[in-house]
Amino acid sequence: MAKHAGTRRARVVAERAEGPRGGPGGRVRLVVEDEGAGFDLSTLGDSAQGLGLPTVRERLALVGGRLTVESAPGEGTRVTIEVPVS
Repeated sequence: MAKHAGTRRARVVAERAEGPRGGPGGRVRLVVEDEGAGFDLSTLGDSAQGLGLPTVRERLALVGGRLTVESAPGEGTRVTIEVPVS
């Protein structure tokens, strides 16, 4: 965040959602957000390599997880990672 967002503050939330009917399984969700510079997601293209996002997406896909990025210029960035747990 400090490198790309132009801010030294970020909020991190980690939570676990139980499986269906409170049974085994479920997901762990990690959300990291800032109020920094933000960016236009449509212009990422190959520059996403510098952020490491393609690598993170690939690794999460291997375990059935996913990565979501929300951002806009001047609006900060929110990155959500969800991973299934057993």
